[in-house]
Amino acid sequence: MREAIAERYSAVGLPTTAGQILITNGAHPAVLLATQLYVRPDACVVVENPSWPAYLDIFTSAGAHLVDVPLDDDGIDTERLDRAISATSPAFVYVMPTYHDPTGILMSAARRQAVARIAERHQAPIVEDHSYIGLVSAGTPPPIAAFADPQAEILNVGSLDNAVWRGLRVGWLRAPSDIIDALTYRKSVIDLGGPLIEHAIAARLLRQHNSSIVERSRELPRRLDVLEKLLRDRLPSWRWQRPQGGIALWVTLPRAAATAYAQLALRHGVEVLPGPVLDPVGLDDTHIRVPFTPPPHVAAEFVNRLALAWENLRCL
Repeated sequence: MREAIAERYSAVGLPTTAGQILITNGAHPAVLLATQLYVRPDACVVVENPSWPAYLDIFTSAGAHLVDVPLDDDGIDTERLDRAISATSPAFVYVMPTYHDPTGILMSAARRQAVARIAERHQAPIVEDHSYIGLVSAGTPPPIAAFADPQAEILNVGSLDNAVWRGLRVGWLRAPSDIIDALTYRKSVIDLGGPLIEHAIAARLLRQHNSSIVERSRELPRRLDVLEKLLRDRLPSWRWQRPQGGIALWVTLPRAAATAYAQLALRHGVEVLPGPVLDPVGLDDTHIRVPFTPPPHVAAEFVNRLALAWENLRCL
C-alpha cells in the first residue's frame, strides 16, 4: 500500500518513497495525527474560510486558535496568508488545494508555488489535504510540496473514501521520513495496525491507473447536472458557482438565513450544512453546503424537500 501511494505521488511530480508514507483509517485520523504532532494549547492554526467543520473541531479541541484566510478563484489569498503567518507564527497552515470542500476550487499551480514560498520564508509547516476528486479525469497541478524543498515540513493527506467509496476507510500521510517516524509513534499509541484486506484493495485500485477514481469522476458531472437543473427549476433565487470538483455546491442564499433554514430542512428529512459551521469565525449565515452525489431519483426528492423547507422559511 505504501509503495503504491509513493508511486502515485512520484508520477504526479512529487518524488516519494514508501518510507515517507503512513497509512491511516481515512483522512480524518491523518489530520488528527498531524494536529497532535504540531498543535499545543493556545497555538494558532491558519485555515481557509470556509473550511471543513470536522477538522476545525479537531484544531480547536487541541486548544488552537483559528486564523481564517479567504479564498478567491485560484485558492487561498496569498497576500492575506502571508500577513496571517507573519502575525501569528502558526503551528501549521491547513489547506485543501485540490477541489476544496465546500467550494470545489482547484488551486492553480502558480498559487501552489506561491504558498510553498510563503511557508518556506516563514518556516511554517503546511498540511495539504487532497481527499477529493475532480469532475473530469484531466490531470491537476502537483501538490504544494512539489514546489518546496524536499525536506520542507509539508504533510500531504489523502484518502480513497471520498474518491471511491465512503466505506473504504483508507487514508494516508506523506511527509519527510523523520516526520513520518514521529507520526508513526503517535499512531501506535492509538492503534496497532489497520485493516489488511482494505489495504490490499486500495493498493490494487491505486495501481489500476486510478480506474475507479476516473469512473467516479465521470459520473459526478452527470449528477451535478441533474441537481443544478432541479435547483434552477425549484429554487431559482439560489445562486452558486459550478465547482471544478469535490462533492458539493456552495450555495448563496438570497438572505442571511442559513442556520434557520438548515434546521427547517432537517424537519423535512434532509440535511445541509449552514455557513456558520464551515466559517472558522462562525459569521457566514448566507451560504449552505448542498451535496450533489445522490443519484437522480434521490436528487429529485432531495430538492423537493429543500424547496418545501425554503417555502416554510419564507412564510415565517
